[in-house]
Amino acid sequence: MELIFLWLLTVGLAGYYIGKSRGHADTGCCLGFLLGPIGWIITACLPPRGGAMCPFCRERVQPKATICPHCRAERTPPP
Repeated sequence: MELIFLWLLTVGLAGYYIGKSRGHADTGCCLGFLLGPIGWIITACLPPRGGAMCPFCRERVQPKATICPHCRAERTPPP
């Protein structure tokens, strides 16, 4: 029983980290938990979510934002 729980926890966390880099952390966790390695592949194939990364806190922000809503740092939007 413990091995099953450990397996589900591991595949869910791996899916979370695969999805986090593409902006789909929640989807990656669910797909990894439900489908295992197949969910990882599906998550890796998803298109990245829109938005730019804040250079200070590494959170996604709107592309035209001049202030990050997470850390309140000023940033210059792309032209």
